[in-house]
Amino acid sequence: MSSWGRGIICGEIASSTGVTNYIEKTKYLYPTVATDMVYSQKAVKCIDLYSLSGVKVLETNKTPFSVSSMKAGWYVAKIFTLEGVKTQMLLKK
Repeated sequence: MSSWGRGIICGEIASSTGVTNYIEKTKYLYPTVATDMVYSQKAVKCIDLYSLSGVKVLETNKTPFSVSSMKAGWYVAKIFTLEGVKTQMLLKK
C-alpha cells in the first residue's frame, strides 16, 4: 500500500515466524539521488550529512540545501524533526 505524494510508503515485512509486520518509511529529503539541490517534504530543525566513513560533511538548518560541491557517492542524512531524529540515505551524483 502506498500514499503517493506525501512521501509515505507502507511496506509489509514477513518475519521468520510467519507473522507479518507493517512498517512505515517516510522520505523527508528529496530527491534521494541529487546533483544540486535537496529539498525537505516536512519541517526539519537540522540536517547533518555524513560520508559512509562517518565523517560529517555538512550541517544545515535550511532547506533546500546544495550538495553540488560534494563528492559523488552515498551519504547518510541525520534529520532532526519535530517527531524525533530520522535517518535517510542520499546519493550524490
